[in-house]
Amino acid sequence: MRGTREQQHHTPCAKSDPDLWFAERPAQLNLAKALCGQCPIKAACLAGALDREEPWGVWGGEIVQQGVVLAYKRGRGRPSNADRQLGLVTRAAEPTGLPVRTLDTAGTCHSRSA
Repeated sequence: MRGTREQQHHTPCAKSDPDLWFAERPAQLNLAKALCGQCPIKAACLAGALDREEPWGVWGGEIVQQGVVLAYKRGRGRPSNADRQLGLVTRAAEPTGLPVRTLDTAGTCHSRSA
């Protein structure tokens, strides 16, 4: 998380249970994302997480996994047929103008501008 100490003191993640930002359940992750909505350091937080290639969690109001912003993260286990029909599977988000990192089949990380 970037920003001054004063800004960080007023962030939702400083006032709430830290486990919420690293929860397994989609409903909890969506709550964390909503709490980030008016955060004064939201953009810097997300940019820092992408720079550090954070392995997982909610950063700057977005779900990040392996340094990539996800549009949606479903719960553990195999997706149900209903989830698949609705398109509710874990997938990368649409470009936001921030650098996007992807893994190739060999597991090598590549960056590009969105």
